[in-house]
Amino acid sequence: MLTNKYNLPPPFYYALQWDDYTKGDSDISVSTLIDSPMIAYLKKRHGKEIQRDVSDYSYILDGKAEDVVIENTEGPEILHKQRRLFSTVDGVKVSGMFDVLYQDWDGATVLGDLKRTSVWSIIKKNSRKWEAQLNLYHWLGVESGFFEDHDIKIDRLAILASIRDWVRSKRGEDNYPPSPFAVLDIDLWTHEKGTSYVKEQLRLHSSHPKQCSDEDRWKTKDEWAVKKKTQKRAVRVIKTGEHDALRFIESKFPEKLFIEHRPGGYRRCEDYCDVSNFCPIWRPM
Repeated sequence: MLTNKYNLPPPFYYALQWDDYTKGDSDISVSTLIDSPMIAYLKKRHGKEIQRDVSDYSYILDGKAEDVVIENTEGPEILHKQRRLFSTVDGVKVSGMFDVLYQDWDGATVLGDLKRTSVWSIIKKNSRKWEAQLNLYHWLGVESGFFEDHDIKIDRLAILASIRDWVRSKRGEDNYPPSPFAVLDIDLWTHEKGTSYVKEQLRLHSSHPKQCSDEDRWKTKDEWAVKKKTQKRAVRVIKTGEHDALRFIESKFPEKLFIEHRPGGYRRCEDYCDVSNFCPIWRPM
């Protein structure tokens, strides 16, 4: 069920609904396999009851922008792009579509995935799910015979990131990306590790899940903002505990400063999960 509570005009309304994603002739896709089994279970159970507003799908425009980049990527270094690969494990057909396979300027063969992401993700190298995703594409390339058929040996895995909130004036600050584009090298797993991961995720998805992990729920930690009594903006945000915030105040001007506790939370549950209303953990029945 789709709503339009902000009365978006027809060009946005219809563009944001257009999603031609398909998992192909498979039982489960890589993107679902690496995600929360609980969410997948609730989507299957309550699919027709899910209600979202069209404005929640702005990320689709980012995805389409990535597709345009890939579609217009031509050159002798581009070996293959947007190929869906398949393999069957324990009777379950798994599929995944990589973005691009290319030869880098140093001659290395790279399996790359385009991401539209934030500065924070680049600085913190928030790549655990990205690591699993790219490694499963690599695993599928081996299992399906695609790499062997095309005489391909992968040297590197890489996230090719375009940074949506990059600000030119911050260039040069500590750890800040020097441009609105970044390449994150991803550790390449052994084939045995990939097989083990796939089997374990299939086991989790085939069982009745009890809840999501903190990682799947995008858990954020508590923060303690040290603020001046005359200002709204924090002087310092401490993430290592209230005692460190108190120690900071004592080293400065304790009579002018105070601590504001900012509790952590579960960002995905709060704002980004399609099935949070049906979740027995987030919304106890």
